[in-house]
Amino acid sequence: MQPRVARVAKPARPALPSIRTELRAASRAPCARAAPVDLEIRAYLAGEGDGAALLHALYDHILDEPVPERLSAVVRP
Repeated sequence: MQPRVARVAKPARPALPSIRTELRAASRAPCARAAPVDLEIRAYLAGEGDGAALLHALYDHILDEPVPERLSAVVRP
């Protein structure tokens, strides 16, 4: 007896809209614009890109912080 395989119906539209859909919607409704980071997150989750822009948007401000002296002493050659 072969095991039964459940068939899952594919939704008619994707769970997350693509970045292009978001940008079109944002351009039509200026009061309801999504934040750029939100759009980057949605694009990454939809598989549109490698996430580099998202990482830059989230963490670039940390690059301006000084390295603590204790850590600097440990990693010095």
